[in-house]
Amino acid sequence: MIGGTRSEVMAEINFWTDDPPHPAKFCVEGNSTIVWDNWLGSCTSGGSAPVKIGGEGSETMSLVGDSLLNRTLAMRGVRNYAAALAIYTDLLAGQPHAPEAEIALLELRNAYHDYADFSGNENLRQVMRTFLRTQMNDHPNAAVKLLAKLLTASELMRQEDFASAQSEYLQLLATASTSEQRRACVSELFNISAMGLHNRAAAAGYLARLQREWPNHDATKIAALRFASFPERTGSNKPLGGSAPLGKDGAVNSALPTAYRLEQNDPNPFNPSTTIRYALTTPARVHLAIYNVLGQRVAELVNDVQAAGVHSLVWDGRNSAGVSVASGVYFYRIEAQPMNANAPFTAIKKMMLLK
Repeated sequence: MIGGTRSEVMAEINFWTDDPPHPAKFCVEGNSTIVWDNWLGSCTSGGSAPVKIGGEGSETMSLVGDSLLNRTLAMRGVRNYAAALAIYTDLLAGQPHAPEAEIALLELRNAYHDYADFSGNENLRQVMRTFLRTQMNDHPNAAVKLLAKLLTASELMRQEDFASAQSEYLQLLATASTSEQRRACVSELFNISAMGLHNRAAAAGYLARLQREWPNHDATKIAALRFASFPERTGSNKPLGGSAPLGKDGAVNSALPTAYRLEQNDPNPFNPSTTIRYALTTPARVHLAIYNVLGQRVAELVNDVQAAGVHSLVWDGRNSAGVSVASGVYFYRIEAQPMNANAPFTAIKKMMLLK
């Protein structure tokens, strides 16, 4: 990398590729530029070792990072979907174990939908769905494979092919290796039965399993509330709305916590709603909000003084205007200012909405 107004090398890196390096793979700020020559398809004798990118047991170095993912969002903002898709595809193939691989797969799926909507070419959606199936079968990263399976099932629900979606989740349930994976599958099967197939008897069966195996889980409580809201004859596909807390005044545990904390939302990934828990050791003014990957505030869930205790609330995937937000990565941030004038507590976590 060459400085914009200075004749000096700012950074050097070995980059093995059969083609010229794609400039979009590098983040360049200000007037700096990238200069390359004599790119190599493989390491030649006498050359220094290439930078290790991905791979189990290797020292992982990502050339992409959140800044490039934000850059692909900018590309999509000016309708340059092909360039963004090329970067996502290159990342998944060339850096399968990079931290951004899962986000790249999710955003690839979203970009294909945006591209299809913009161009009117519905075949793009089928190309994307074929790609997802390839990833779920062949990708070397187990986390990416699992996400591809979830996205594939989600696509079937988007197509309102609820029977096929049910089949996919039943297969995922049969191969689930952890209790949490099994619970997530049973929760989705409940949603499909109740809101997609309108099969009240099947929904009741999945709810009974949730109550038997995960009786104290918030997902079980939410499913029970949804089931109670469905008409007896036809059911309803209307999701729970709002972000009302569970339990009296939002507190779900009478024992006072010993430390402030913000927990990971559950389920995650989620559709259409997820539960966020946090703990306050003393009464505090709490501000909790949702942000997108560009740092824009999407929704404000809490802005009030709350008592000490463990609190829980549900975000239904809607913004401040009550409109359902798109699939993607979101962040939730809490700031709690204790009423005793102690230092404030702040924390932020990432979550993923899949539709």
